[in-house]
Parts: sequence; C-alpha cells; structure tokens
Amino acid sequence: MTIANTTDAPALDPTRNPTRNPTQRDLPSPDPHTPGLSTRANPPSGHPARTDSTWEHIDDDQCRLFSDSLELVGKRWSSGILLAIARGASRFSEIVALVPGLSDRLLAQRLKELEAADLLERRVIATTPVQVRYRLSARGSDLMCSLQPLVTHGQRWVKADAATSASPTAEA
Repeated sequence: MTIANTTDAPALDPTRNPTRNPTQRDLPSPDPHTPGLSTRANPPSGHPARTDSTWEHIDDDQCRLFSDSLELVGKRWSSGILLAIARGASRFSEIVALVPGLSDRLLAQRLKELEAADLLERRVIATTPVQVRYRLSARGSDLMCSLQPLVTHGQRWVKADAATSASPTAEA
C-alpha cells in the first residue's frame, strides 16, 4: 500500500484568495432573486407564510461567534436550566425540580459553565445554612429573548411534523 506524499499535492489555484484557508469551501452568497433558489421552506398548513423572502448573509467571523453561543446553549441541559431560571427558579433544588432528568452533578457543571460565560449571576447569601441563588445576567436575559424565535419555530414546525407523522394518512 502506498501512501501519497503531501509534497505531491497540486498547487493552489492562483485565482483564489491566497489568505483564505484552501480547505474552506467557496459557497455562493444567497441570492433570493435567483430562480429556483428558496431561502425559506413552505410553512406547514394552517400557519401563515413569512413575508420576508431574504435572509442576511453571515460572514465567517459572525458565524464563529454565533456558533460559540449556539454550542453553549445547545449543550444538553443548558437551555433547560436557563429556561428554569428565567421562569423564576433561583435555587439549586428548584432548578433540579423543574428540569426532569437532570442530575445534581450535571447541574453543578452546567451552572459553572453558564456563570463563566456570564449568562448567570451567582449570589451567595451568608446564612446558616449558606444559600446560593442564581439569576440571569443581562447577557443571559438578552440570550433568552434571542431564543424566542427558535421557540416559535419549534412550535410551528415540530408540532406540525409530529401531527403529520401521527396522522393515519401519513402511514399510507
């Protein structure tokens, strides 16, 4: 078996941007005026269609920032914890009670991560026994407001998908 030598790799195309990572794919910017190119899917029946037909182009730096935020919130239990705190839970035991299936160990780990990301504020109250209370920081409150369109999306599409798959005509 022969392994190809990396020095035998073809030269980079000189017409491409030399500062760009050659492993990155060049994807065209979305153009809503291109025939056959749709940036939005049709909404499920019973839901009004969106009137805006374009979406804003996101450059690489914006995408990285967005991805970092999404990965933090997308970690298992993080969004449930944030939602529980947004709904009024402030103590460890209250959060555990509002997020089914969440273990104490994972809650402690996620609370540290969310606090380090400045999404939560932790306040220690010097009483006997010591009380620790959590609340959303300004950044965490802003994030929860930003997530509202995703909640709406889930209500619109996931419920519609579940209804479609549960209907007897879907099996035929």
